[in-house]
Amino acid sequence: MVAVENKHIALDAKGRPFVLGTSYRVSEIVIDTFHNGYSPEEICVQHYNELNLAQVHAALSYYFDNKVEMDTRMKREDDEVDALLATLEPVPARERLRKMGLLG
Repeated sequence: MVAVENKHIALDAKGRPFVLGTSYRVSEIVIDTFHNGYSPEEICVQHYNELNLAQVHAALSYYFDNKVEMDTRMKREDDEVDALLATLEPVPARERLRKMGLLG
C-alpha cells in the first residue's frame, strides 16, 4: 500500500495550513465547525460555495491529525489578538458589544 498526501491542504510561508487554491485557513474551518456549529455542508454555503465538501473534510482531517499543534497555534493567535485589542482606545460600539458578551 502507498500512502498519499492530502492534495487539498498546504502550508503558507508562516507554516499555517490553508486550503490549497483558496485564501481559507484550516483554523477558519475549525472555528466554523466547533465554535459556530456549522456542518461541512453549511460551511460550504456560508463561504459562498468557494469551498467544496472535499476541501472542508480535508481541512478537518488535517486538524485532527495535528490537533495539539493546531490548538496551540490558534490559542497563541487568539492571545495576540487580545493583546492588540487591549492597546486600543475605548470605542463606544466595542464597549456595547463587550457588555453584550459578543467581544472578549
